[in-house]
Amino acid sequence: MPNPQQSAANASRAAIENIIGQLQQNFTNHMWLRPANRYAADTIGRLKSDTGNPSALVCADLAEYVAASTPVHLLDGWAFLGRAIDASFRGDPDTSRHLGYYAELRAVMALLASEGLGIFKDRHFVIDAFAQPSMILPMHGTHTIAWDLLEAWCQLPKAAALVGQVVAVGGVTLSTWMSHFGLSPGNALQPVAAGWFTTWGLDLKQFGNDREARNDSSYRPTGLSQPRSAKAQACFDTVTDLWRVFEPTTTGRFEVIDSYLLRLCLETIFKSTTASTTRATARRRYRQAISQMVSRANSGADNRRLRAFLLRAQKRTDPNVLRLARKTDPPSAPDHHLQVLSRAALLLRIASGACALLLQAGGTSLSHLHFWWSRLGERRGCWERASEPPDVTDLWADTEQALEQLRAKQSALGPRASLLSWRRESLKEVALLGECERIGLWGINV
Repeated sequence: MPNPQQSAANASRAAIENIIGQLQQNFTNHMWLRPANRYAADTIGRLKSDTGNPSALVCADLAEYVAASTPVHLLDGWAFLGRAIDASFRGDPDTSRHLGYYAELRAVMALLASEGLGIFKDRHFVIDAFAQPSMILPMHGTHTIAWDLLEAWCQLPKAAALVGQVVAVGGVTLSTWMSHFGLSPGNALQPVAAGWFTTWGLDLKQFGNDREARNDSSYRPTGLSQPRSAKAQACFDTVTDLWRVFEPTTTGRFEVIDSYLLRLCLETIFKSTTASTTRATARRRYRQAISQMVSRANSGADNRRLRAFLLRAQKRTDPNVLRLARKTDPPSAPDHHLQVLSRAALLLRIASGACALLLQAGGTSLSHLHFWWSRLGERRGCWERASEPPDVTDLWADTEQALEQLRAKQSALGPRASLLSWRRESLKEVALLGECERIGLWGINV
């Protein structure tokens, strides 16, 4: 029975891709798993029983469950993020933090499942290249094992390879941008990817290893202390900024946030290689390297604008979601819940890309999964019955309208407006910005 490090190394994304393709025979019957799948119901109970008698474990059924769980965990993660946003708009940072943490957890569970690592309460499994599951030891709980597996996996070359394939700007993957920058993508991206995952998974690390800290956030009565809370303006700025950077474009589902990730990646790598160089020399070399890279890429993007952006001549500051994700304040900080939301959003972005690649490799599109996402959107109030959009990216149109109306109302009320007056003026728009399932759907639209 492998430990987390061995499991992360042995897990097979290729096996999960193959299984996803095979699941299409179930989709015509409007279901993820066959009713006969042993783990389709009472999953935890049956796994507990079967692991007591290894010969009883139905390997194929378990592997199918892990594969099918990837997009479902992902959309659940985006839903948790939406509910966390709604709680932040209600002036309830404790509930927002609680839900934001679970958005992070589901993002990681989706990402790991796409790689062949299934998390089930206190029985966890790695799916190898032969689609055979093996139980992971020690049998830690969900919160602890999620961090242990993420930490082990993100140090591997395949984590960097996934990030390099997922993040793309102008239709050009991050790995290709690295090549045009004159670097070996694998070597260059590995420390960057590991740094991103350990930063964005900070809350999993803290709460996974410290049960009391998690319990204080989730189960203790919140009114016994009077912590400072973030102002309504801070919540407004963070949430609207988050939605803006996840706007789908004609060139990519996550073109905006990926542009910032590309810029951060290039800056991080270049700084690490020019530590002993004078500042003026480093700046000159960096400008030259960026110009050459943009010219070589021939991405179809506006080269002049992209160069100015990468050199911070345009949009010099990073968006709130990136700046807040880097902060390491304790839960008592007024904006701590906004930091958690930001980290969750970034993890969900990478998990969405991993899921999209998985579906694409398995020859599965959203049209195959219409039975699932159309009912989900109806239940969550995103659209009326049988009125789902023909293209899920159309969901951005009323989102953008809500953002514009919200900005106008916020401007009219002024920065000192109370949360009550702000919410009463903006109930419709606030409700829509809690529907982060929209982002999840256009994120896996392949």
